[in-house]
Amino acid sequence: MESGLQPASVKWWGAFDIPMGQVALWRIGPLNLWVQRLPGEWRFTQRLEEDGFDASVGIDLTAAQPDERETDAVHRFGFSTDDTRLVLTPLCADRHVISRPEKPFTIPPGEESVLYVGTPLWIRIEAGNRKTFLTDMPIVQPSDTWVGESTREGDLCYASRTRCRLHLEGFPFHPHRGTTAVTLQNHADSPLALERLNLPVVHLALHRKEDGNLWTDDVRFERTGAGDMVELKLGDNWKQTPKNAELVAAPREPVNRNLMFRAFSSLFN
Repeated sequence: MESGLQPASVKWWGAFDIPMGQVALWRIGPLNLWVQRLPGEWRFTQRLEEDGFDASVGIDLTAAQPDERETDAVHRFGFSTDDTRLVLTPLCADRHVISRPEKPFTIPPGEESVLYVGTPLWIRIEAGNRKTFLTDMPIVQPSDTWVGESTREGDLCYASRTRCRLHLEGFPFHPHRGTTAVTLQNHADSPLALERLNLPVVHLALHRKEDGNLWTDDVRFERTGAGDMVELKLGDNWKQTPKNAELVAAPREPVNRNLMFRAFSSLFN
C-alpha cells in the first residue's frame, strides 16, 4: 500500500473536502484516482493496475501530484465557485451484466438454486455544496457483449469477468465490485440449462453490509414455462442483504412491479 493510504477497511466513498491546490488519491481495487482542486476546475487523473482483481482500497487526502505521462486518462471539469466539497458514490453498472457459472449446470423441474454473482461498479462524482454532477464512470471498464436473438435484435450489455458461484466460501469480494444473491426457481416441466445469466443491475440498489462488503438487492427469477422468459422479483427474499444494511445508492431505473424478460438469452459477441 502506498505511503499515506489508510487501511483496507476504509469506506472509500462519501463526502470529502479537497482544499484548493491539494491532491487526493483514491485506490479502489485496480484503479488509482487522483483528484485535484484548482482555481476554476476539478481535475481527475486515472491509472489502472494490470491486476483487474486487485482488492486494495485506501485514501490519501494529501497525496503527491502524479506524473501524467505515467497515467491512463485525465479529465478536467470547469467550476465557477470555490467550493471544495467532493462526493463519491458507488453504484451499479448502467447496462445489464452477463455472467457465467463456473461450469454450465442444469436445474431440474421443480428445483431451485442460489447463485452469487459479482458485477462491476461505477463511481458517481459530484462537487460543491449543491452536489453538481460531474461524471459517472466505471471503476474498471468491462467488456461489451450483445444479447439477443440475432445481431440486429437485442441489447448491448457488459460481460462479467467473474463467474456465478453456488457457495460463498472462497467468494472473491472486491471493493470495486458488487455481489448479488440470485435465486433461480424452475417451475417449468423441462430442465433449465444455465450457461449465461442476464442480470438487470440497472434495477438494483447497492447496500453495505456490516463487514464492509457491497451487495445489491437480492434477485429472484421464476421460470414457469419452456424457453428463457422468467419473472423477475427484486429484494423479496433477502438471502444475503439484511434489511438493516446501509443503503449506498438507489437503483438507476427503479421498478415498482415484477418484470417478465429473457434472463438466459443467446449471446452474439
